[in-house]
Amino acid sequence: MADTGFRFSDTHCHFDFPAFDADRQALLAECRRRAVHRIVIPGVSAVQWAHLPGLQHDSVRLQYGFGLHPWFLDQHRQEHLQELEQMLRHHRPVAVGEIGLHGPAGDMERQLQLLEAQLELARYFELPVILHQVGAHNELVRALKRVTPERGGVVHAFSGSSEMAQEYRRLGLHLGLGGVITYPRAARTRRAVAALPAAALVLETDGPDMPLCGFQGVRNSPLQIPSVFRMLCQLRGLDHPQQYHELALVLEQNANRLFGRP
Repeated sequence: MADTGFRFSDTHCHFDFPAFDADRQALLAECRRRAVHRIVIPGVSAVQWAHLPGLQHDSVRLQYGFGLHPWFLDQHRQEHLQELEQMLRHHRPVAVGEIGLHGPAGDMERQLQLLEAQLELARYFELPVILHQVGAHNELVRALKRVTPERGGVVHAFSGSSEMAQEYRRLGLHLGLGGVITYPRAARTRRAVAALPAAALVLETDGPDMPLCGFQGVRNSPLQIPSVFRMLCQLRGLDHPQQYHELALVLEQNANRLFGRP
């Protein structure tokens, strides 16, 4: 499948992480050659937010969000919520996130308190959310029903059943697809994304993590977005260039609706 004429967005990549420090500019130049013209960089902790607005590039649009990621629960303080409100007020993020629930992190009560406070901020500032979920699907759904983000958002790195996907869709959320769908063992997730409407989906890498099948142990990056797209086409049974272009267009429209045009 040739990529000529396509435009892709990586809607979730930790492109500010040190793993990219040595070759960030070279990667961005190669991204443009591979038709990846936008990277959304989620914020994960208060100490990280300040440098995100300074990340810029001439030909690849770098957008960002601010959030308190549950993985770093031990680092978060109550005053960080006030700092988050100020960052959202005085900068131009495209999302609140990465936020969510991480079962193995423990203290679910505190995780829920932080999550729901951030969902309230997303509602107030009329921003979409970027959601993390590991081992806490039911808790996340209940929280989203209590405080539903009016601008929607993305359940990033979606891995789950068709029923789980439909629950998120009923809440107005998109599903972020990345390396998971390239693994044959992810049969349940593959069946789900093959059947979902294209309007429900966006592409992502979660770089530098979540490597594609066959690239375990290798740094992931936005350069892999075309490979994720090709796998999605394969799972959906597409076999004609016109079908590829139609799907790519819908995916880009989804990203535009969520995060604005680059």
